[in-house]
Amino acid sequence: MCGFVGLINKNHKAAEPVIMRAMAETIRHRGPDDEGQYLDGPLGLFHKRLSIIDLATGHQPMEDDGLVIVFNGEIYNYVELRNDLIRLGYVFHTSSDTEVILKLYRHYGAEGIPLLNGMFAFILYDRSKQELLVARDHFGIKPLYYFENDNLLLFASEIKALLAHPDVKAEVNYPMLNEYFVFQFVVGNDTLFKGIKKFMPGCYTQYNLKDFSRKTVQYWEPNFKIDLYHTEEYFACELGRLLEETVKWQLRSDVPLGTYLSGGLDSSLVTMLAARLSDQPIASFTGAFGEGPAFDESRYAAIVAEKAGAKHHVIYMKPQDFVDAMPTLIYHLDEPVAGPGLFPQYMVSKLAAQNVKVILGGQGGDEIFSG
Repeated sequence: MCGFVGLINKNHKAAEPVIMRAMAETIRHRGPDDEGQYLDGPLGLFHKRLSIIDLATGHQPMEDDGLVIVFNGEIYNYVELRNDLIRLGYVFHTSSDTEVILKLYRHYGAEGIPLLNGMFAFILYDRSKQELLVARDHFGIKPLYYFENDNLLLFASEIKALLAHPDVKAEVNYPMLNEYFVFQFVVGNDTLFKGIKKFMPGCYTQYNLKDFSRKTVQYWEPNFKIDLYHTEEYFACELGRLLEETVKWQLRSDVPLGTYLSGGLDSSLVTMLAARLSDQPIASFTGAFGEGPAFDESRYAAIVAEKAGAKHHVIYMKPQDFVDAMPTLIYHLDEPVAGPGLFPQYMVSKLAAQNVKVILGGQGGDEIFSG
């Protein structure tokens, strides 16, 4: 997890380093390992880095002969893309996935974005064209927000960073508040803050910095077409292949990693696959409540952890933990989130952060498989 901010003064006034740093400092928790800044007239980029891949040479903003990028996320197929680009004659100076995005853009332009398999949000500045390319991954796993008025265009990984700019006011977006009360979620690209919007998943926008014209492309959307031509056995085999390939790619890391393990189907599958595919023992992390067997499934997680040969960690949460955690949760979430699972997820993540830097989990399984 990294974080970044982008600032463009549409009135062509020079970007203000002091304001940019103030914005970036609000999200320092996203990237405690390194930081960097890039300025070019009215444009400013600031990056806070959590180092996962290429710890030594993956500094950001990363520059490559007139191209500059700030990037949050991970490209899981970066090794394959890198090899393809080397065969096309490109020379790499780092082993990071960030440089792969730069070289991919140099060869394909924005049309190369659909080739990325991963979770990502990035801003790429093409100095020679005076263009900005802003993109977000297929499902919107990595957050990206923006604010725009007549004089200013801002981007940030979290809302609180935008609110740190003196021209952005924290005002309630009342129509969206009504929507939240109905759906417990704000649909579309709005947020509960007036004037602050979400950059939509599966999209990229190209901004011309000369006249601020733009073109937005939706490069991906879910396909709900029903396949009536294959057997149940085929789907079972294909699902197994995709799960194994996905876990294998997501194990790529230069730092210690582990898994969330509830003892349920999804996290157990991920843990067993990770243990089988990893070249070193993994760690697993479970959260539990001590109010009796009806509220404690840690026994199932322990069985899976033993089978996986994982170094298993368990945290039992108490009522006071909930009280103590609420201010921190509110600060980090920026907007209300209805799911009660946020508290135990936070506590387990806090435990995991004391032991590893990367975690694989089974989140999203219920949505995909109608659980």
